[in-house]
Amino acid sequence: MLKNIFIIDVFVAIAATAFITLKAAEFRRALQLGREEQLPGTIRSVIRCLVGRGRTFNKNDGGLWYMVVLAGGGAYLMAELALSFVPSTPPLLATGSLCVSIVVLAGSMWFIVSALIKKVREGYWMDMLPIVALPLLALNRIYHDTSPGGIYEQHLFYYFAILFAAGAFPHGLASMVNIYYKNRGPLGKARPFNLATDPLGATTVEELSWKSILDGQACANCGRCQNHCPASMSGKRLSPRKIVQKVLQQTRATLKESSPQSLHDVISQEEIWACSMCMACVKNCPLYIGHVNIILDLRRSTVLKQAQFPAETHTMLRNLELYGDAQGVGAANRHQFVLDLALPQITKTSQPEYLLWFGCSPEYIPDYKKTIRNMVHILNAAKVSFGVLGKDEFCCGDPARRQGEEEIFQNIVRKNTDKLNELGIKKIITMCPHCFNTMKRVYPEFNGNFQVLHATEVVEQLLDEGRLEFKYPIDKKITMHDPCYLGRVNNLTDGVRNIISAIPGIEFKELPRNKTNSYCCGGGGAQMWLHESPGDRISTLRVKEIMETGCKLTATACPYCLAMLGSEMQSCDESGEFKTMDVIDMAAYSIGCDCEG
Repeated sequence: MLKNIFIIDVFVAIAATAFITLKAAEFRRALQLGREEQLPGTIRSVIRCLVGRGRTFNKNDGGLWYMVVLAGGGAYLMAELALSFVPSTPPLLATGSLCVSIVVLAGSMWFIVSALIKKVREGYWMDMLPIVALPLLALNRIYHDTSPGGIYEQHLFYYFAILFAAGAFPHGLASMVNIYYKNRGPLGKARPFNLATDPLGATTVEELSWKSILDGQACANCGRCQNHCPASMSGKRLSPRKIVQKVLQQTRATLKESSPQSLHDVISQEEIWACSMCMACVKNCPLYIGHVNIILDLRRSTVLKQAQFPAETHTMLRNLELYGDAQGVGAANRHQFVLDLALPQITKTSQPEYLLWFGCSPEYIPDYKKTIRNMVHILNAAKVSFGVLGKDEFCCGDPARRQGEEEIFQNIVRKNTDKLNELGIKKIITMCPHCFNTMKRVYPEFNGNFQVLHATEVVEQLLDEGRLEFKYPIDKKITMHDPCYLGRVNNLTDGVRNIISAIPGIEFKELPRNKTNSYCCGGGGAQMWLHESPGDRISTLRVKEIMETGCKLTATACPYCLAMLGSEMQSCDESGEFKTMDVIDMAAYSIGCDCEG
């Protein structure tokens, strides 16, 4: 009998070793497919994950239960393995072990039945393998505790333990490696892109970076990214989870067929262009997967290689290339706006403390000119030394990059950085969060090292220094919509609230989804120029959420949000009572220098 058991032990050990070796080899081959990318790693990230820090646990996500069951199963397995080597288990410990085994059996069976009822998602069975081993482990332990002494049952427990470990190995290894190499830079900074040496986007898996391929290997298929994606929640075909899973699918197909497999065969144009690049998926992923980098590579290949992009954006891209702004108004119009405001233009001989960067938003959102005028009045009231570029100012380039037109983006950035460096600019105040993010996070790659501040940061600073005084009340119930690239991406959420709370008369109420967990307005990722379909408009869902609070006035700090939510409120609110207002306009009104009252 012992000889038979020994033979089975050897067979199981060889099979498990072979399985793990094959999976490790496949993992290594998959990573070798991708293009080179230099990423520093740190063991601290892995330790933080293992002790439950970071993004591992979030009670509002369905993916939590998979991780709880997997982590709990691992802890149970280790405890039971330790007990199996104890010659004589104390009665109290044995009873506790039996109770825990019953709980594990019930919990794992509930999870498996739930997964079957909901139809296990594609690619999910491999992740389910260790979960399936848990009820077998628990049943074996219960039987062993009630009928002790059976050597077959003892070894069967070890076999199930090996099944659990082998099943958890591929995903566990990829997850830990992905966390080790997680992006520790700013959330809103895309990977550096070299037009001369890098592939023009990704048509096949081999043109993705090795980190994007690792993302596919590490994905737990938990759906947390999908649960937070505004495109997915509004009925679009885009699912960040499916994008990553399709990368994994094509990676395995490439390894199997020994030839590159096209990503566009499994990922549709509708999916690629539905993304608003709000970074909600990246922010909430427990394994730090970069969904947006994959989508951006797919857009680049579509635009730069195939010259295919939505017809609505053709004019915008042409305007950026020819005139340097999305609307195509040209330098003369920008110069006239500066003359109308009688603003000082920065030259090599005049060096104010700040450059006030308008951006091109006033050209395609005319109402935003009022907000810029109010910011000028605020700076003048606080006696801040500032100037403008006038006809020398172009778009920051963000719409082109988010569209995938990297060549236009880099040309604009180089023009801007060359001009700013030539004039000796050190500090920049931006009105738009997208300008703020691009100039602060991306421009340093192009020798554009400036101190970049958003307008709300400057107003808060002036308020703290006592250079501004809010005198006139705004007697309204107000809520705050946090722009994605101000709140979630750059963590600037408290400043706008400090400004609002300093204005007398305001009754402030938070939205259910706020600060870094704010819901997108639907204007980012070049969506400002695209028609949304199918499903609801992203802005419609946000406006309905706002109207449910009963707040008649919604504060924000982004021209995109102001336009998207403002136009949607006109459609959803027949009474015309619900309005949007920029925080800068609110501050100007309370100071008494609002240009339009």
